[in-house]
Amino acid sequence: MDTIGPSEFGRITGLSSKAVRLYEERGLLSPSSRDLDLGYRRYTEADVARAGRIALLRRAGITLSEIGRFLADPRLPTIEAWLAAIDSERHERRNALAALANALEFGEPTHEEDVMVVIIRSVESLDELNNVFEAAGAQFEPPIDRSDEQRFGDLRVAFEAGERDLLLVAESDGTFAGAALGFKGQPSATLRILAVHSDYRRRGLGRSLLRAFEGAVEPPVVRAWP
Repeated sequence: MDTIGPSEFGRITGLSSKAVRLYEERGLLSPSSRDLDLGYRRYTEADVARAGRIALLRRAGITLSEIGRFLADPRLPTIEAWLAAIDSERHERRNALAALANALEFGEPTHEEDVMVVIIRSVESLDELNNVFEAAGAQFEPPIDRSDEQRFGDLRVAFEAGERDLLLVAESDGTFAGAALGFKGQPSATLRILAVHSDYRRRGLGRSLLRAFEGAVEPPVVRAWP
């Protein structure tokens, strides 16, 4: 099709002028040609297709920053990770409501499948950090443990320095499910180890751990894997 103006673009894509401006400001969408002095914008079929992808991602609840990264490098594993995260969140929400029903002595609510709650929290002691590192390291091949001082030493120092918000363990009913362990540095933080127990994989837990770790640091994380 020929290029179209803003009004036609909005009608075809269903995007409001406010949404279009926001996406342009965030670098997600840009008209193929424009002259701000003359006050016009022209869009192509490729622009319409890109806007449609953005709209679908927004309907799925994907953040603008995540959309930007995906559009720059669209991959099926990214979509699969989002789907896994949605499933994990659904399980957690259902389990929370089931726990509320039990707390109010309403009895067990009826649902189609068992649900699982995974809690992500900071490690509480140096002994726990030792155990969590061992459990996380056991998920690798070959396994790693505390004898690997190069990897573990910085984490011990971080704990002693009070950086416990970067030493995260995931548990389900008191059982180890995963961990994200790192430390602060200059100019950014380092994620030393990210691991999910084999029984809890493909449920979005790794993504949740990474988000929790990233949410605790500023500036952005520099990831360093074993």
